[in-house]
Amino acid sequence: MKQKIKYISILSIVLIAILLFFLFANDKEEVIENNNGNNGEYQIIDNNYESEENKELREQTLIAVGKANEGDKEGALADYLRLLEEYPNDLLLLNNTAVLYSDMGQWNKSEEYYLRLLEAYPGFVQGYRMLAYLYQYRFDNGEEKALALIEDGLSKTNNNPDLIRWLIGYYTEIGDEEMRNYYLEMIGE
Repeated sequence: MKQKIKYISILSIVLIAILLFFLFANDKEEVIENNNGNNGEYQIIDNNYESEENKELREQTLIAVGKANEGDKEGALADYLRLLEEYPNDLLLLNNTAVLYSDMGQWNKSEEYYLRLLEAYPGFVQGYRMLAYLYQYRFDNGEEKALALIEDGLSKTNNNPDLIRWLIGYYTEIGDEEMRNYYLEMIGE
């Protein structure tokens, strides 16, 4: 059990590091991949983490991340929710809030924050994937919602290969070889 918790903590730290990298990448402009099928294209999100006047946001977010990694989920969640009042469309805050609610078994609240994230950042592929997994494994009859979500994501990201791979995995899992092969052909595998 301790090893599983250690593994989950390490995975959380890696995911947060990846998000922070994208937030601070590209000559101090915060960017995420547009995920529209054109490699190398970026869209500017907001400058919340770079500007000197938002130093407190950066510091408070890192404190919340630290609390989450130390297992203080309630404390981290309270910090994220407080920060979201001032920065309601912040990518990192929305994502981490959704993840925390999911970790705490509050699936409907997790869904709410993933939907807010995808509304603010329709090109954020990881948000579609995470919410689709949530639907698939945590909601009754969630497969239909997951498939509709991924299809919506495909339309908003110009058939992003990561979303197509999600469909390949899904159809492989349920044994639908015809649909699996259809999506494999789409990405040339």
